[in-house]
Amino acid sequence: MGKLKTYLIHWHPPIGNSQNPHGCAAHYLGCTDRSLIERFQEHCECQGAKITRGAVLQGREILLVRYWEGGWSIEKIIKKRHNSKFYCPICNPKQLSIFDPNNRKQKYLERINLEVKRKPIE
Repeated sequence: MGKLKTYLIHWHPPIGNSQNPHGCAAHYLGCTDRSLIERFQEHCECQGAKITRGAVLQGREILLVRYWEGGWSIEKIIKKRHNSKFYCPICNPKQLSIFDPNNRKQKYLERINLEVKRKPIE
C-alpha cells in the first residue's frame, strides 16, 4: 500500500439525461492507495466504479486528468462542492494554467493515459 491519492477522470460527451444538467455526468472522482496506473486500468477495463463502467460501455474514452496527493479528506471536500468540472482542465480551461508542460505531474498523467490499455467495445 502506498500513499493515498485522489484522482479525477473525465469523459465526453456526458452520460445520462442530457435534457437535465443535474441528470448527466462527465467526471468521476475517486481515491486509491495503489498505483494510479493500476487503478485507472481497472476503470478502463470496466472493473472500477459503476459510472466509469457505464461511460466505457457507451463508447466514451475516459481520461485521467488530475490527481492530488492525499486521500479521502480531499475527495470529500471536492465531492461536497458538487463541481468536479471546476477542477477539470478539459472542462475549465483556466485550470490548464496549472499544468505547465514541464510539470512532472502533467507528464505522469500523459504517460498513464498512453500506457493504459483500453477495453475494446463489443
